[in-house]
Amino acid sequence: MFIKFAKPSGKVGSVDKMLKKLFRKIWKYTPIPIKNRFLPLLSKKIWKYIPIPIKYRFLPLYKGLKKEAFYFPFKFHLGCGGDYLKDWINIDVNKFSTADIVCDFKYLNKYFPNDSVSVIKMIHSISYLRLWEARDFFAMCFKLLKKNGTLILEFPDIVKCAKLLIENEKTNFENYILGTRGIYAFSLRELELKKKNVPYTFGWSAHHIENELLKTGYSFVKITDLEKHGKLDYRDTRIEAIK
Repeated sequence: MFIKFAKPSGKVGSVDKMLKKLFRKIWKYTPIPIKNRFLPLLSKKIWKYIPIPIKYRFLPLYKGLKKEAFYFPFKFHLGCGGDYLKDWINIDVNKFSTADIVCDFKYLNKYFPNDSVSVIKMIHSISYLRLWEARDFFAMCFKLLKKNGTLILEFPDIVKCAKLLIENEKTNFENYILGTRGIYAFSLRELELKKKNVPYTFGWSAHHIENELLKTGYSFVKITDLEKHGKLDYRDTRIEAIK
């Protein structure tokens, strides 16, 4: 079921209980296309007073009322930051980002049903998760994805970063810093302004992440051409995993 009501706090009249029970039954048997067309009709004023757990169930109302991306099947752009993709649901934990939905993407299964997503894209964000968190995340994405759905991951490859450090330590400082940035996730702008950054908690190689995805149950994993962050194929790797 698409909506899970929060438990009422305090006494609720019998009429209210009956109405909620009736609505649950009606909603349960309502076809998904009708559900998605119905939700945007609710006003933004009502939205303001809906509890957070229920807000995430009414996704078409969340900041992008008429975006086609809010209808099945979903396409997720996780850890979007300032990179807003028009035909995707942009998700980030940072409230100052350009996200359509502000939440921790590790818990998307609380807000979305299984087999409801066609593509999940994550650019330079997977390394913020610890190894055990990433394994749980891969499993969660596997459940959320429809059959033949795709998980796309683009990330600094720890093996390529190490190679940049070893080969350029004494000869090319620019490439040496590039390799270091791939490990610790800081920008040159942050370095210039002496700003604190949130570092990665784990490093991935193409071989390691491929093995983890196959063990999770993905049927096919391949390395594809880079699309973001300057397409630095001597530092980064892009993986596509098919359910």
